[in-house]
Amino acid sequence: MRTPFGECDDLFVKIARCMFEPMNADSDDDLTDSITPDVRKVLDRSNFFASLDNLLCPTGPLDQREHCHGDHRLSEAILRASEFDATELVDIFEVLRSKGGSCDCEILYNVADQSRLKAEYWRGKVTEGRQARHPD
Repeated sequence: MRTPFGECDDLFVKIARCMFEPMNADSDDDLTDSITPDVRKVLDRSNFFASLDNLLCPTGPLDQREHCHGDHRLSEAILRASEFDATELVDIFEVLRSKGGSCDCEILYNVADQSRLKAEYWRGKVTEGRQARHPD
């Protein structure tokens, strides 16, 4: 069908391209960078990092230690229990991944400012007698 703007199908394609232009990776990175400070504040306020640390490195000798499964299942359970919705979870995990939190334990090693799990890891290295390598 012909319209004053050309073929009808062409018009819809042009409108769709304008309305739904794909975002590039740089704009995704910019968005993640822009929300990171606020996401961190919300996670701190909700005691997310402490809750995850309590699961992976409990303080009590009788507390059961959870293990990292190479995913975010523990983190997701904590966040869902804190009533974060699905859209918020997408943003939260995007921020955590951007900071090196590719799984539950990596969140505590790379994203949390401090954690017992990270401290336990480095105490173990001292006990092993491992020394830092110095460049020649």
